[in-house]
Amino acid sequence: LDHLHVWGEPPAAFAEIADRMRAEQAKEDPSDSEMPVDFIWEIPIALANSLCRYRHDEYADWGKPEFKILAEGKLD
Repeated sequence: LDHLHVWGEPPAAFAEIADRMRAEQAKEDPSDSEMPVDFIWEIPIALANSLCRYRHDEYADWGKPEFKILAEGKLD
């Protein structure tokens, strides 16, 4: 539950996110529930969100999509 394999040099935001999530994990009591909360799993998810503002489990409200015609022509 506490393992996260990291290789290479992660982005600068990684250390703060990992420390915060590990602190949250340390607060959890695995005997409190049938399925313990896994904050370690959240580390790469939170890191990706900090870099590109996207999370797979949240709806992003980027406004109404706009479609533009890039080229005139007939589609075959």
